[in-house]
Amino acid sequence: MGKLFPFSLRQAAAVLATSLALATAAVGGADAIALKDQVRLTGRQLYLSDLFSGLSPSQDRLLTSAPASGERVVYTLATLKRIAQTFSLDWQPDADDRDLVIERGNSRLGARQIADMLQQHLQHEVGDADLEILFDQQHPSIEIADGVEGRPRVNGVYRDSRSGRFEALLEVPGHHGVRQVAITGQAIAMLNVPVLAVRLGRGELIRADHLSYRRTRADRLTPDIITDPAALIGLAVRRSMGADRPISAAMVRAAIVIPRGALVVMTFERPGITLSAQGQAVESGAVGDVIRVMNTSSELVVQGIVTAPGHVKILSGTTFASAG
Repeated sequence: MGKLFPFSLRQAAAVLATSLALATAAVGGADAIALKDQVRLTGRQLYLSDLFSGLSPSQDRLLTSAPASGERVVYTLATLKRIAQTFSLDWQPDADDRDLVIERGNSRLGARQIADMLQQHLQHEVGDADLEILFDQQHPSIEIADGVEGRPRVNGVYRDSRSGRFEALLEVPGHHGVRQVAITGQAIAMLNVPVLAVRLGRGELIRADHLSYRRTRADRLTPDIITDPAALIGLAVRRSMGADRPISAAMVRAAIVIPRGALVVMTFERPGITLSAQGQAVESGAVGDVIRVMNTSSELVVQGIVTAPGHVKILSGTTFASAG
């Protein structure tokens, strides 16, 4: 009778031990199933692979719907253990595992982004070059659900041109349709106003490199504030002036071209005749100013208009004889 087994008992035991070792190595080489530290969903459904790492594709299963956008749920360790048992997962909680927070992500439209949207809309509708958007709500924001097609848009804005008050309606797409969000506040026209970049002393002339710009609310500017930088260049400050403040017409004057006491040429004109004499300025003056000058020969004081440095045109009604 032949032998049923070609191996001795000792040989069979050795083969069995080797097989067990190979099987153990194979199991150890696979990724161990572990609980994830946190879960942030972007889709509408929750899968086993959202909770546990180390699953093979064949082990993954759909569990339930995801929380609503921006909301969260907590799965306790007891709940997670039951889920693992239900789907025959080789997992047991260890000392480091904690309850698992599952949240559905969303994005947020902040105040700056909302202001940009409103500004673009108002520039298109109203034509304001520069607007400052001030909201009634301190920190407005709009939640946008992840995975939603489309972006929020401005449906319409009403703005009072005198006060700048506005009421805006924004359309925000969501998983269950479009919702309307009302935003209120004030849209204020802004101007870049020329200001001094350096401190100037009394009588100093303003040059182009003395100027910088400050963005200022138009409704806070008085009518005498000079907003054209070209109108400031060449003017003299009436008194010492610091930097970074809007400049009113009362703060500056035309540059003095005839200082008090300076010798000048007085010119007297009549149709067909022009006469001149030497005079002395009794007071300082800029081009276009009416100043008093004294005829150095007769010591008679007359009035004239400063036409250029060192030149005064005697006003009509004053005879040359009285001027000379």
